[in-house]
Amino acid sequence: MIKVLLAENQRLLREGIIAILSSTEDIHVIGSASTGEEAAELIEMESPDIILMDPQLGESDTIDSTMRIKERDPSIKIVLLSNNPDPKFLITALASGADGVLMKDLAPERLILSIRDVYNDQVVLTGEAIKQIAKRIEEFGYNQVEMLDYKLKKENITFSKRELEVANHLMEGKKNREMAEMLELTEGTVKNYISSIYSKLGVHHREKASNYLQGLLES
Repeated sequence: MIKVLLAENQRLLREGIIAILSSTEDIHVIGSASTGEEAAELIEMESPDIILMDPQLGESDTIDSTMRIKERDPSIKIVLLSNNPDPKFLITALASGADGVLMKDLAPERLILSIRDVYNDQVVLTGEAIKQIAKRIEEFGYNQVEMLDYKLKKENITFSKRELEVANHLMEGKKNREMAEMLELTEGTVKNYISSIYSKLGVHHREKASNYLQGLLES
């Protein structure tokens, strides 16, 4: 039996999804929540296999909530239910550990199939979500910088915008001259940013800095 927790602040939609999933023999809705606080309590009590989560769930930060849930229990699958997803948000959400994004106008039978797919370790994306993500694939580097910033702040490390850009190029193996050309800076300025990065990370070598940052992104 697949245990599903529904975190959705619209009552009508919440009840509709529960009715759809109740028609199946292998999916059981173990609880529903309209706020992030309610969802957190139910996760602790019920240990769901899958969480269907509204990105606009009240006061909750979806990215932060996703990462916290995954850190506590990586086996829990998280699928976002959205109306009009922002592509930047979608890519960041997937990078933070979300297992899929579904549109709220999804056909009932597709919702059921998607839950089964996620339970079997597949990432699910539908309709407009796929189109929006495709539009932003070429900007993945930007989103990687954003994710790096988020992960660094969780370690109480703050990089400036330029330091983040230099750090991203550092992980890609770029030389100082290449960075200088790409960022329209002098090599001396790039060296200063790299020295600052070393200091904040507590390392003294390029390879160690790159490995630390890569490890942070993959954690």
